[in-house]
Amino acid sequence: MNNKKAAIYARVSTEEQVKDGFSIQAQLSELDRYAAANNIEIVAKYIDEGASGKSITGRQYMKQLLKDAQERKFDTVMVYKIDRLARKLRDALEISDTLEQHSVKLISLNENFDTSTA
Repeated sequence: MNNKKAAIYARVSTEEQVKDGFSIQAQLSELDRYAAANNIEIVAKYIDEGASGKSITGRQYMKQLLKDAQERKFDTVMVYKIDRLARKLRDALEISDTLEQHSVKLISLNENFDTSTA
């Protein structure tokens, strides 16, 4: 039985992403469906709407997510795609490393990226 408590992080920065199926609602729907199918309890949702993935400076909810991860409010963070975390893969990996330092795993739905498994 899986007892994961997860936070969802969703971000959209441009109208083009909305048109291409990256809307906040599309991300949340897919992540909610995945959580239900895998017996994962969603305890928080962090949504940065209209925020660039260039850095976390202007993303209030990403900063809050990292603070809450440090406080261990959840054990997993789920994203629709890695590029929702950050524009550059290196920055996304740094966020992943920060989460890992607090024993928080990362699941990316579309890249089949899951740090909770070997």
